[in-house]
Amino acid sequence: MGKAIFTAVVLVLLAACQTAPDKPANVSTAFDGTWVGERIIETGKRCSETAIRGSIEEGLIELTLVYNGTIVSGWAVEGEPLVFRENNPDWRYVFEGSISGDRIEGTWSVNETLCTGNWYVERS
Repeated sequence: MGKAIFTAVVLVLLAACQTAPDKPANVSTAFDGTWVGERIIETGKRCSETAIRGSIEEGLIELTLVYNGTIVSGWAVEGEPLVFRENNPDWRYVFEGSISGDRIEGTWSVNETLCTGNWYVERS
């Protein structure tokens, strides 16, 4: 394998392992603390509702789906849509949401349309 191809493969693998999206300039630490909530299913029979537990530290949101340990992470930016990445190699979770006061809420899906629903966490 040529050096350029090897370097490109390494960069792709490193990007795939990155949990949180790139840090935006306007991250807020006002939401730092412990958060708990749940994932609610609207459609799909193969998914399970689950508790969500996590924290925000220095503006970095890290939330864990309790039933399978998947971590979704993003940055706390008030007034803008939240973008999350996940670390589960078997499923393609998409979590979107917004943060205001003591609540983060949004929608989720897995493998595009296998299951969909809503989710929330509140500062505890």
